Amino acid sequence: MALPTNAGTGLVTGRFIVGVADGDDADIEPDGIPAQGTVTFVASVPYVPDPSASPDPTTILQVPIIAVLDEDGYLCTPDPLAPTYAGAQGIRLIATDDEDFSVVDWTWNVTYAFQPVNGVTPRIDAHAMALPTGSTVDLASVVRVPSTGGIGTEQAEALAAQAAASAAAAAAAAQEAAETLAEGIPGPEGPPNTLTVGTVSTSAPGAAAVATITGPAPTQTLSLTLPRGEPGPRGPSGDGGFDATVAWDAYVTASA
Repeated sequence: MALPTNAGTGLVTGRFIVGVADGDDADIEPDGIPAQGTVTFVASVPYVPDPSASPDPTTILQVPIIAVLDEDGYLCTPDPLAPTYAGAQGIRLIATDDEDFSVVDWTWNVTYAFQPVNGVTPRIDAHAMALPTGSTVDLASVVRVPSTGGIGTEQAEALAAQAAASAAAAAAAAQEAAETLAEGIPGPEGPPNTLTVGTVSTSAPGAAAVATITGPAPTQTLSLTLPRGEPGPRGPSGDGGFDATVAWDAYVTASA
């Protein structure tokens, strides 16, 4: 049964030889003979949940993966029919950065078990390694030499890329924060303004109307100065109206 199709993997390769004294050949230079033995890979997490696996969410349990060295010292996938013998060169492992999994950026811990040569067992100290999705990592680039704390070039490049991505994300977040600070954060909504009418006065006809608001918000007073209208046209003359003199004379005559 294969792993879920969305599970990322990477290929691990490597070759190991043992440096020995010159043998039966034409020169007197040191010789190298292929190392024999196994290389074991143990995940730093016991399982990786894969919630987006198809057809169903799946949890992949991690167990030690043992690779073998062939007759030329190359790291190989064990022969499926004879696990102690070498099959295809290289061994494919689950990637440590697959974002389809619920956990990322874990590591493979690598240990070496070589067969003795000239009565001495060759040794490489155990170490951790990252295996990005789709990558090929040669063990020669990740083993640590006891006298140094360094790591191999490919691992350094992978870690540098990861650090660069983190720095870019941090810079983007800082830029967004700076823009927000520059624009200012909207304050809370203030109380509604209350406007009352103060004095209303008039001014000469044709003058401009004036409105004045006084007092601090939210309680303010509106005062108005409005121009008077122009005088209207003169009305028509009356019909003579009541003549008081004639009426008085008539009254006196009637009383005599």
